[in-house]
Amino acid sequence: APEEEPEKPIDNSALAGKRVNKAGNLVSESGEIYGRVIEGDVKKLVGRMSDREGNIRSESGDIIGKAELVSEGERGGKKDSPFAGLKNCIVSKDGKVVNQAGETVGRLVIGDAKALVGRAVDDDGEIVDSNGNVIGKAERWEEPEKEQKHNPLAGRRVNREGNVVDADGNIIGKLTSGELLDCAGKEIDEDGDVFNQKGSVIGHVSLLEDIPKEKSPSLR
Repeated sequence: APEEEPEKPIDNSALAGKRVNKAGNLVSESGEIYGRVIEGDVKKLVGRMSDREGNIRSESGDIIGKAELVSEGERGGKKDSPFAGLKNCIVSKDGKVVNQAGETVGRLVIGDAKALVGRAVDDDGEIVDSNGNVIGKAERWEEPEKEQKHNPLAGRRVNREGNVVDADGNIIGKLTSGELLDCAGKEIDEDGDVFNQKGSVIGHVSLLEDIPKEKSPSLR
């Protein structure tokens, strides 16, 4: 009878450096699932890293858990943790969740913002006390961008007459402060200010519609 080939050891190297989450999955920094815990107490393994053999060790180096790879199909983009990959998120005083850079990335949906200020938000959006009890919950959320009204004069230049014209050559603005000689040919910003090459404001342009119309002398 032909000899049976010895089973090839399973290559678990993709588990190296992946951490155990609360659901018992081994996830990458972005929250993608690579494996699952098959031995050990998940509660004690949360936050610990696997090695390339799928072993999860204690601080002293003892193996306290074991993980296996999940199939490519299960791996997918299964990002089950809304805050995965966002480091050092905390609750701010207005009940928002901010990242290390101070950007708003979420908001509190359960819990008292005043009591939770400064507390860490984990990958799952949970705020946990020192005993491991969940005392708050947050969801991903970003502040809506305030719509800025675009100034049609922005990016255009003052001409030699002190006017600003649109693409069709219609006058849409006028220099209302500053020396014409200095401002001619210079660019205008969103605020209607005219800048020189050093970046100093040397004049201001107003839209025609914003300039009070002079009363024309009445004809006799």
